[in-house]
Order: sequence, then C-alpha cells, then structure tokens
Amino acid sequence: MFFSEQNEFLQTFALSFGVSALVVCTKKYHIALSARHFDITAVQRAHRFATPRVGGLGVGLAILLILLVLLPDRQGPGWSLFAVSLAPIFLAGLAEDLGYGVSPLRRLLAAALSSAICIVLLGFWIPRADTPLLDGLFAFAPFAIVFTIFAASGICHAFNLIDGVNGLAAGIGVIVAVGLAAIAAKAGETE
Repeated sequence: MFFSEQNEFLQTFALSFGVSALVVCTKKYHIALSARHFDITAVQRAHRFATPRVGGLGVGLAILLILLVLLPDRQGPGWSLFAVSLAPIFLAGLAEDLGYGVSPLRRLLAAALSSAICIVLLGFWIPRADTPLLDGLFAFAPFAIVFTIFAASGICHAFNLIDGVNGLAAGIGVIVAVGLAAIAAKAGETE
C-alpha cells in the first residue's frame, strides 16, 4: 500500500497542509467565489482584506483520506461508510463557505441527514443512557434512533454555531476531546 504505518500521520498532515496552501496561494483565481465582501466591512470582522473561506477543504480532504484509505485496511468497511455519511454536512459547510447562504436550519437538517445515513449504513445508535427510566425508552429502537439523530445533529450544530464566533470551535473541540479522553481513561476504555 502507498501509505506505510510510520508515515500515515505525516502524509495526512502534508495533504491537508498542501490543499490549504493551494487554497491560499491560488486565492486570486477563486477569491470572488470563496470570500465575502461583508467579512471586511462588518464590525466584528477578523480580516482587513478579502480572505478565502474554504480552509476547511484541506481538513475535510485529510479526514476523507484517513477514513477512506488509511483506516479501512485495519478496521473493515465501517470507516468508509462513515465517510459517506459525512457528505451532507460537509457539502452544506462547503456551500456556506462559498457564500450560498445555507441557513442554520438547513445546516441542522444536513447534520440530521448525515446522522440518519450513518445509522442506516452502520446500524449504530445510542443503545442506553444508564438511567432506569431512559433505558426503558432506549429499548424501543425507534426512540433510540430518533434520539441519536437529535443528539448527533445537535452536537454538530452546536459546534457549527460556536465556529461562527471567529473560529472558537477548534479550542472548544480540543477541550471536549481531552475531557472525553479523561472520562474514557477513568472508565478503563483506552482503545
């Protein structure tokens, strides 16, 4: 295989960096599509000049590479199916970045659609809540599936709203990931 175990991380980083650098270096060709005039006139602006808003493209392609190429070798087709389920939310985010005015409701619906596709393709949903009353409800699969779609799309949409505040989502995401890792380690779930 093209990717060796020793270089997977570096190659994925290089791909993400390369696509992001390509976006920046070729901005004069796509700035009319990938920047918004009100970004430099708004009171809460972060840039003085038109700036491409498609930086997530490099990150998205790196994640796609990991899910479609690197992980399936060791984990089976589940990761590839998961990558397919991400298409609606990725496309909604890309459309928003390109200035197509995707409303918050449409982004929420795209996240719900991604969650539903993931459930259909992988057959996974939240099976229990470890509380007696809720576990009785989660035993009823339609309730568990609807709750899973609600929870997954709600978390995705919350990060989307946080990201609208000048990129705070990355820091919040790291804090959440560290918190979940600490909880998992305490529970003995280290894999």
